[in-house]
Amino acid sequence: MGFKRVYTNKKYESKIFELEFRDYLDDNEKLHEGIAVICSKDAANVVPITNDNNILLVKQFRFGIEDYTLEVPGGLLEPSEDRVKAVQRELLEETGYTATNWKHLGSVYSNPVFIDCKIHHFIAYEATKTAQQDLDFDEEIGIIEMPIKTVYKRLDDGLFMHPHTVTALVLARQFLE
Repeated sequence: MGFKRVYTNKKYESKIFELEFRDYLDDNEKLHEGIAVICSKDAANVVPITNDNNILLVKQFRFGIEDYTLEVPGGLLEPSEDRVKAVQRELLEETGYTATNWKHLGSVYSNPVFIDCKIHHFIAYEATKTAQQDLDFDEEIGIIEMPIKTVYKRLDDGLFMHPHTVTALVLARQFLE
């Protein structure tokens, strides 16, 4: 079974995404109209491990849920930016930390139901504070260091609510326990 896109109507463009409505024909030539798709840049996040074997987390307000989440640092890639450089930049901007040893954990689609981008997950060892935060105008980020065992207890208890953080922690677990 397959679908062929036959029409695209870009309806909205912002700093972080475009909204398109697409029409598709299926194998039986049936038209599926007005399929909403959010087009965005890929993103990257990192599970930073400090020299004290803590995981560095960020607490930040998320406008979609109008509440704070506890998550691993990360953000959108700039156009043509290498994903490793992007995640290193995001860690430094959001936390003021840098790390010496980086490992790519894998990549997944952000939400393939209606979003076209991927999230690239990393783990970084020997995370050390080397600068001050350099936040975007709409960011207010608190930094929390938490022991690895506590993070995974909270993960197992369902206390992390950001799916990108959950995926990153699951992928990193084999390297941390």
